[in-house]
Amino acid sequence: MSKPAIVTPLKPIIPSLQAPSTRWHSVLTDFFQSVGLYETVRGFEADLLVLSRAQHERLPVALQTLGEQVELF
Repeated sequence: MSKPAIVTPLKPIIPSLQAPSTRWHSVLTDFFQSVGLYETVRGFEADLLVLSRAQHERLPVALQTLGEQVELF
């Protein structure tokens, strides 16, 4: 029988390129944590640390598209 894993809540990392009023990363982090995707949260936070300017510029349109696709379900 395996020992249950101890899960500690993670604090979201806010990338320096983000305006304080934009919380998209917090919303995604909260979602991942709410469904127990803790390793996804860790990978997501690591990716936020190295978000390039080009990736940052593509985010608004990509997030809008994601929101529209999720609404279809």
